[in-house]
Amino acid sequence: MKLWIDGHRLTSRRTGVGRVLELLLDEWSATGWPLPRPTLVTQEPVEPRRWFGLDVVSRGSRLPGVIWRHTVLAPLVRPGDLLFCPTNLLPRTLASRRVLFVFDTLLETVPHTFSNRVRARFRGRYRSSARRASLVLVPSQATRRDVVDRLGVDPGRIRVAPLAVDPIFEPDAAARLTPRTHDPVAVPTLLVVGKRSKRRGFESTLAAFAAFREEAPRARLVVVGPGDEPIPSVEGLVAFPHLPDLELAHLYQSAFALIYLSEYEGFGLPIVEAQASGCPVVTSRGGALTETAGDAALFVEPHDADALAQALLRLLRESGLREQLASSGLQNAARFRRDRFAADVARFLRDEAARATT
Repeated sequence: MKLWIDGHRLTSRRTGVGRVLELLLDEWSATGWPLPRPTLVTQEPVEPRRWFGLDVVSRGSRLPGVIWRHTVLAPLVRPGDLLFCPTNLLPRTLASRRVLFVFDTLLETVPHTFSNRVRARFRGRYRSSARRASLVLVPSQATRRDVVDRLGVDPGRIRVAPLAVDPIFEPDAAARLTPRTHDPVAVPTLLVVGKRSKRRGFESTLAAFAAFREEAPRARLVVVGPGDEPIPSVEGLVAFPHLPDLELAHLYQSAFALIYLSEYEGFGLPIVEAQASGCPVVTSRGGALTETAGDAALFVEPHDADALAQALLRLLRESGLREQLASSGLQNAARFRRDRFAADVARFLRDEAARATT
């Protein structure tokens, strides 16, 4: 049986899903592939020699993702093969065994945060993909419940594989990359990482930042990620649509706190990246966020600007609280190791391959 891997999200400006796949490939290249000589299929060219023992096929770079899956990816996969799609979506017509990673159920859980066009295009496709998959992987117990309740998937076909933090975000690695040059309390940098969307309470973050600056006038707000709306012109605010992991590690290591508000998330990877970097976290309770953050964060409602401002001011006034959250965050992030995550996913893929041959 041959293993095919959907690398559609391995773009030059990859974010969450693409970075998760990149982490898996890095670990499997070092420790062994789930099945011998798998093939990664991408749209954008990648450096094939980076992952020893992996074949790479790159084609169809100008096609929309949905069409690419049906016209490029699907024809490569034969009925006796195994396809791994860490993308929430499967090609429509495929007779092979299919392992799908469902990262969240956003369109089912918070549909009001998406446009009518997005709901019409993707809601049915996500639901159909999850139901047609031979096996569904999810990053959290919360997402597992949502996939059962909202997508109608048999719980016996679901496995939980909590995501992992890349070692580049660990404190020792970050310190070697860029020693801290300033006191994060004297010049506080508040950090927001992830796509700005309706569910993420960005207006509350802006209002809380304005209140925080009254007590810390040198504070900055650094926003990393694309957004549905343009960034407003606000004194002290700096925005980047995308940053490579190395530069993001620099920011986590020197930040005063990460703000990660959301009505719902299937996991919340920036939380554990920040915690692994020794950066305190202020987040909310939507979806899997409490499961991911553990007891190592301050929690506020995603659209409550006053509560967010008070949480940030507590961190400013109570130095012991920042130290406590940094310490407990390191312990919590240690649960999400790359080797463990890659081993879990590899085991589930091998189990599915074995079932197909029995």
